Amino acid sequence: MGKAKVKRDLKIVHKVKTWQLFLILLIMLFVTATLLRLNNIGMTSRLEAVLTADKNDNRDQLDHRLLELKKYVFSHVTLGIKQDGQGTQIYSGTDTFYLENSYKRDAQAILGKAANSAKDNPNGNIYKQVSDICDPLARQYGWGYSQPYFDCFSRELAKFNAAAETPLAVSLPSTELYRLNYASPIWAPDFVGFSVLICILLILVLLIKLILYLVLKAVLLGYQKSLKKR
Repeated sequence: MGKAKVKRDLKIVHKVKTWQLFLILLIMLFVTATLLRLNNIGMTSRLEAVLTADKNDNRDQLDHRLLELKKYVFSHVTLGIKQDGQGTQIYSGTDTFYLENSYKRDAQAILGKAANSAKDNPNGNIYKQVSDICDPLARQYGWGYSQPYFDCFSRELAKFNAAAETPLAVSLPSTELYRLNYASPIWAPDFVGFSVLICILLILVLLIKLILYLVLKAVLLGYQKSLKKR
């Protein structure tokens, strides 16, 4: 590589202005963040539709809303959503939500059948005895028909069944059956996905430009030192 060629290559590298690339990168990062926020708004609105259908006890509508949410999450880059203890949606690393109302309805139906079958139980109405223990706790702690209440019921029922000659068979459904997780892809062919690719490309160009500049400057400095020695 001759000295003249090194200087020529340096001029070519200088033509690509670093500040221009950096400015474009900043703009694209802002655009990416805005598009990502819009994606999460779209996902949150679909999640709210799922939870509304779950609350209204409309199975057909719930299945339809779940399918819509699943398709959207799998085809868009999102930050993820997760329910907190009050059912509020917050952004996190996973797309996890819980069909709380469906679980409550199914669990209450099972407990209702158990209550009817327990009326003629020779050990007494175990269902009522368990309810007498858990209902005051539910009122005290504001559980309602929520997971802590069903946990209390299962725990106390197991104690009665351990000592009873005729155990009362009540099997509540696992909460995991009502906990859904839709994992968003790392990259998807949507506006956010292509915007991220442009950002990565700009970062690579900046890095390549910096490396070329340093290498060419080092080569040119070597030529200058060799000329001084002569």
